Amino acid sequence: MPSTLLLPPPFSTTPSTCQSTFRFAALISARDSDCESGVDGRSYLLVRMVEFLFEDIFRVERLNPDGKKFDKVIRVEAKSEKFDMFMHLDVMVTKDFMLKEGDKFAMVLAPTLNLDGTPDTGYYTPGNRQSLADRFDYVMYGKLYRIADGSGRGTKAEMNVSFGGLLMMLKGDPSHCNKFELDQRLYILMRKV
Repeated sequence: MPSTLLLPPPFSTTPSTCQSTFRFAALISARDSDCESGVDGRSYLLVRMVEFLFEDIFRVERLNPDGKKFDKVIRVEAKSEKFDMFMHLDVMVTKDFMLKEGDKFAMVLAPTLNLDGTPDTGYYTPGNRQSLADRFDYVMYGKLYRIADGSGRGTKAEMNVSFGGLLMMLKGDPSHCNKFELDQRLYILMRKV
């Protein structure tokens, strides 16, 4: 579900339409349906944004901890800075996104690539439209196939996602897993920091 912001003027309005463009994470064209009247009688631009399911900065601790299994795939073992989450992630080796031990990268899990938070079909359709993927170096689409809840004190929850055979295991405090559900489709987006 997208987050919603009401942004106050300044933006130009005419009596019948709310005509404006506003830069907020993306260039958004305002239409009549994008405006709401405030209690002060002024028109406010309504901006919908994608809500992330999870986001954090990770530090690569090890590469291929169990040995290299495939030529063009590495298994990344990483720890998050903010939420103390542990992750194993299979990443296709590309010239645009190479990781080594000690590197830091931002990682986001999102239900859609649409900046306004509207659901998408799961199919990539290139075009002139901006998407969340434009802000990241590496993007995969997958399905959450296992959630193991931590039920005891000090127990960690574990989520497993398959991105077309490339696997992710994310483990940590169960409170960070409450936005996820079994068979959920999601995107992982990453960029080096």
